[in-house]
Amino acid sequence: MCRMTVYKGLGLDQSILLADLIVKPKHSIIHQSYDCHERFHNTGLPSQLNADGFGIGWYAEKLYSAKTRDELLFSPKRRVSDSFDGVVIPRNKEYETPCVFTSISPAWNNRNLVQLADKVSSPLFFAHVRAASIGSLTSETNCHPFTFDKYLFMHNGYNIHPSVHPPSSLFLHVHLRRGVSDFHKIKRKLIDRLSDVAYKMIRGSTDSEHWCTHDDLSSFALFLTHLEELGPLDQEFSGKDMRHALGTTIRTLNYLCQ
Repeated sequence: MCRMTVYKGLGLDQSILLADLIVKPKHSIIHQSYDCHERFHNTGLPSQLNADGFGIGWYAEKLYSAKTRDELLFSPKRRVSDSFDGVVIPRNKEYETPCVFTSISPAWNNRNLVQLADKVSSPLFFAHVRAASIGSLTSETNCHPFTFDKYLFMHNGYNIHPSVHPPSSLFLHVHLRRGVSDFHKIKRKLIDRLSDVAYKMIRGSTDSEHWCTHDDLSSFALFLTHLEELGPLDQEFSGKDMRHALGTTIRTLNYLCQ
C-alpha cells in the first residue's frame, strides 16, 4: 500500500517546517518510501518499497498581515495590485488554493524534495509516497495528492477503515480499504454522472481521480460532483455538507457496482 502523512495545526501560529514531519523523523514518509512495513502480502508489490513517485501538497501561510496602503506601496515584498479606487487588493487569499509538488522519482532520491521541505512551513499539508498497482501508469499526473481549486485529495489504496479527516471545506482526505481491480467495468457509467467541472478536472488515468471512498474504490471527481449539487464549488462548505456529499458518493458507487 502507499503511505501518507497529514499535518493540520490549529491555526497559522502552528505552522511547522515540512521537513520536521516528512524528512527528519525515524519513521518519516521518506524513510517509508524505501523501508515500509506491515504491507499486505497479497498485493504483488515489493514488501518494503513505495518507489513509484511521491507528492506533497500544502497551504501557504498568509503572505502578509493587514497593512495600510502606504506601508504596502513602500514594501519591497509587495504582493498586491491597485484598483482604480485606490484600494489595495491582495492577489491571493489565505489558504485559497494549495501548492503541489509531485515527481515520479523515488522520494528518497529527490534532492528537490528535501531542499523544499527544509524551507517551506505550513499549518496544513499532505505527503504521499506511491506504490503503483501492477500494470498501472506511472506519471506525475497520477502522483498524489490531487488538487482542484481549494481542495486537496489523496488516498491509500490498502487501508482498513474509510474516513474523512477533518471536516474542513479546505481539503478532503480519504482512506480506502483496498485497491481497484475492476475499475474498467464501471468507468463509463461513472464518467457519465460527472458534472462538467469535475470531468474537466480529470487529468490522469489512475482510478484515484475518478472515485471517492468505500471498501474498494475512490473518486475525487464523483465527490466534487455531489458537492457541487449543494452549491458552487468556490463557496465555503461546512463539514456537514462534505459528509453529505461523501455519503451520496458512497451510495452512487454502491449502485454502480451492483
